[in-house]
Amino acid sequence: MLIYYRDNLIANSGTSGTIMDMSLIPTNLGVQWPERVQKWLAYKKAGIEWIDTTQEGRNDNGNAPINTIFNGFDDTLKA
Repeated sequence: MLIYYRDNLIANSGTSGTIMDMSLIPTNLGVQWPERVQKWLAYKKAGIEWIDTTQEGRNDNGNAPINTIFNGFDDTLKA
């Protein structure tokens, strides 16, 4: 019975991740959106999360407020 519960816990364990606002991925990282995401993830893995709050089109006047509510999430099991 314990093996069943252990296996069930492992199977239902989530993942850790990052919440990304697509409008904040800097356009200077590439031409195509997938290329920009790939480069952004590479920088993130190195410890830097680039955002561009002055990017045109984020707001009617082009100046979006700085958003400081980004957090990662971690749905994995903890011992």
